[in-house]
Amino acid sequence: MIAECASARGLILRPFYGIIRHSLKVASFFTMDIDTICYLVHQELYRTTLEFERRLTERDITLQQVFQAIESGRIVRRERGKRGGLPKCTIRGFVSTDADGKLIPVPVELEVACAVEDEVIFITVYWVKNTHTISRR
Repeated sequence: MIAECASARGLILRPFYGIIRHSLKVASFFTMDIDTICYLVHQELYRTTLEFERRLTERDITLQQVFQAIESGRIVRRERGKRGGLPKCTIRGFVSTDADGKLIPVPVELEVACAVEDEVIFITVYWVKNTHTISRR
């Protein structure tokens, strides 16, 4: 599923490996774009935080749904790491199955917050609330 992420967009993945020197600290990094994140997830180069795992359970979200959101998504927010921390981003994508893997009639949006280094670190996940309501009088 994630394997088709970059190929569906017609892109060839070329991770950028660079070196940053900051206060005698050397760190390698990838460019933070959706295709690189898809590539890292497909290569199973990811880990989860306790907060992320707690939110999955609390909000009835599966890891498969997170992968769907990444595959269909785009980066909607980026943050530079504070005090030399990792860069973070929020990905918004659509989920078309419920927690049991059954198709749902209308895809819903899911946001995934993650940090990116040489692996993806899932920080938290949440459903996007529908702010577009139609009132009929």
